[in-house]
Amino acid sequence: MVTTGNYQLEYNRPVLSDFKVFITCNHQKDNSKPSIQNLSDHFGFNHVFALNYYGDIDGDNKPDVILVGSGEATITYYLFLSSLARKNEILRLVSTFSFYDKC
Repeated sequence: MVTTGNYQLEYNRPVLSDFKVFITCNHQKDNSKPSIQNLSDHFGFNHVFALNYYGDIDGDNKPDVILVGSGEATITYYLFLSSLARKNEILRLVSTFSFYDKC
């Protein structure tokens, strides 16, 4: 997993922009799957701030990922599974769970 982004100071606090999350795989047995996949399109206005889980959830001997993102007042968990990935994917977003977190 690779992330990129920029921090700039605004009102004396760091603000993240252009945040991207990529998953890479360098052991494909066939050429039907890419060696890198941009997962950022799944996050909308949220940005990911934590990798919650990396391991095999669904028993296919390939890594799956749970990422955590934040919005204005919500926290969202994103579940990506390798077993449901389509031809041009390494992982597939299969579920999200959001909750309100405004103090």
